[in-house]
Amino acid sequence: INDPNGLICIDGVYHAFFQHHPHSEHWGPMHWGHATSRDLIRWQRQPIALAPDAPYDKDGCFSGCAVDDNGVL
Repeated sequence: INDPNGLICIDGVYHAFFQHHPHSEHWGPMHWGHATSRDLIRWQRQPIALAPDAPYDKDGCFSGCAVDDNGVL
């Protein structure tokens, strides 16, 4: 886990996103990992939120933010 970003709370559930390389312990194309919590103490991993899949993001998906658009994350 690296560089947490995009922390947001929707309907009492906190969502934290973070830089994550799921295929290695070493530096590589960054993905956005995703975890959720109701109490900010116990966290559950969720599926990858963003993965590099186009030529323009071949080196990874880096820091950003999350937005609640009328209940849609």
